Amino acid sequence: MVGSVLPAEGGTCRRFKAMPVRDEARERARVVHHLREQFPQLRPETVEAAVASAWNQYADAPVRDFVPVLVARATLSTLTRHPGP
Repeated sequence: MVGSVLPAEGGTCRRFKAMPVRDEARERARVVHHLREQFPQLRPETVEAAVASAWNQYADAPVRDFVPVLVARATLSTLTRHPGP
């Protein structure tokens, strides 16, 4: 298949590369910042803990580019159900 993102059998995928650690840390901080703005009634530690918990669920994800979006969605759902500070 031409243009496939899947590796040939026994090969590695070359189209996707792991997100550099510094970029991942920056993206994680952006998710925390965004959610803290959306939930000013919650303690910052509550938001940070929720993001950390969701981020850890993707610790072994081979493609890291989508982790920030997935974490933001999961954390938003969690914090929406959170009763308060």
